[in-house]
Amino acid sequence: MVQSEYVNVRDFLLTEIAFANANRSGVLANMTVKEFREAREIDGQYVVSVAEHKTAVTYGAAKVVLSPTLHQYIYMYCKYIRLQVVSGQNSSDELFLSWLNAGLTSGQITKSVQRVWSKAGLGENITLNIVRKTAVSSVHQAHSKLTASLADLMCHRQSTAQKCYRLVEREHKFRCGIKDTD
Repeated sequence: MVQSEYVNVRDFLLTEIAFANANRSGVLANMTVKEFREAREIDGQYVVSVAEHKTAVTYGAAKVVLSPTLHQYIYMYCKYIRLQVVSGQNSSDELFLSWLNAGLTSGQITKSVQRVWSKAGLGENITLNIVRKTAVSSVHQAHSKLTASLADLMCHRQSTAQKCYRLVEREHKFRCGIKDTD
């Protein structure tokens, strides 16, 4: 396997996980092979608990939910593709590695998603922060009763989500010509 093939597969998997979960990039950067292997099957989905992330002290392990198909893709990546960059006993524990066998930083995770986004002809303006904000706004609009559960799942305060959603709501009102009373 050549470097460009490895990077394409890895970046595809990272993008799929990012869009399915809206985690911070650090969660994906810190997910380990061991954590992936210990994923629990719950209601037909696989849940990976990632211990190391930005708000772990407050919220505990971040949850990454994988469909059976995505779980299988990552399993195959571990079994056949990741091994292409692992060099003997100096292997990193992180699930997603650079071509040089090093764990990725959160910035590199963002760049990986941006590469896929760009290859799809959608520009390079995507960030995992935008994905998170979009997910929060969508749930707040369509399923307001789930906001507390969403905040817990995304490892952030409900007030943080409310502030983000409030900005989206105010922008929508502004575009529609509705006067904001706040």
